[in-house]
Parts: sequence; structure tokens; C-alpha cells
Amino acid sequence: MNKGSRTHVFAVGLERFQQADPGAVEYAADSVKALAEIWGGFGVDAEDRSVLINEEATKTTVESRLRRLPKTTGNGDTIVFAYAGRATEVADRTLLHTHDTQPEDLEFTALDLEDVLRSLARCR
Repeated sequence: MNKGSRTHVFAVGLERFQQADPGAVEYAADSVKALAEIWGGFGVDAEDRSVLINEEATKTTVESRLRRLPKTTGNGDTIVFAYAGRATEVADRTLLHTHDTQPEDLEFTALDLEDVLRSLARCR
């Protein structure tokens, strides 16, 4: 890392979903919490670690955090994004489920991985 640069951790863990889902995603919440704690052990400040778990991880909340992230990052900063939960492939798109994803309306209620990656790329 560059001297003076910071690391930012944004982790999303979903074991439970608003709509019925074909089984829980075991240990997703614990996994992202542990990841954030590990980065804390490497000196990443608590203010630079954002973790959304289950009900906190709605599409609106995740998108809002992604939009605000470039305002808190600087040149040379490192961003760690982690997602533990369900994903679905639809027409060559990877859709990440959020707590409020509607299975019958995936394309509009889940997060498109490409959109997430574009948001993270704006943090340069």
C-alpha cells in the first residue's frame, strides 16, 4: 500500500431473505463479520469497515453505500468488497440477492454484479 493510503472494507452477508428461499446460506453473516474483524486486526479503522447483515442488506442500502464509497476514498486507497449470499445467473448476468430481492422479479430487485463492479471502479 502507498504511504498514507487507507483500506476500506465493505462486506455483505445474507443468510436470511424476506421471501421464501430454497434454504439458508449458512455462515454467511459470520463469514463477513470475521473478514471485517481480520482487516481490523491489520489496522483498518472501524470507520472504514462497513458490514451489512441480513435485514440490513436491502438493495437500497447496499446501492446507497456503493454510491457514497467514492466520497470516502482517496487516490491509492484499497477497497475490499465481500459478498456472501445467493446469486443467480440470468441472461449472462450475475445477480446478487439482497434481503428484499423478489424471486419473481430478480432483474429489478437484485444487484447486478457488473453494476457493483462499476461502482467500485469509481473509487479510484
